[in-house]
Amino acid sequence: MIRVEFTLHIRHGQKWVTFHRQESLPFAPFIGLDVLDDAVGQFQLKNVAWHSGSQLFLCQAELHQAVDRRLAGSLRKSGWAKDEDD
Repeated sequence: MIRVEFTLHIRHGQKWVTFHRQESLPFAPFIGLDVLDDAVGQFQLKNVAWHSGSQLFLCQAELHQAVDRRLAGSLRKSGWAKDEDD
């Protein structure tokens, strides 16, 4: 299994809110991969990079939708953590 960290940048009005989650995949991720997620439905990977220091792939995606309490709660229940810098 291959370790990955997904980062979701969600556009909320004029600002961005960021969530991340680590998982293991049976294959290497790639740009353009559609990921099905219980909390947000589907997102597509825009950036993928290998980080040799932590031995994992860093994967980023963007969403354009409102982040209300229901979505934030759903993300947390699905294992996503909100970046504290947001």
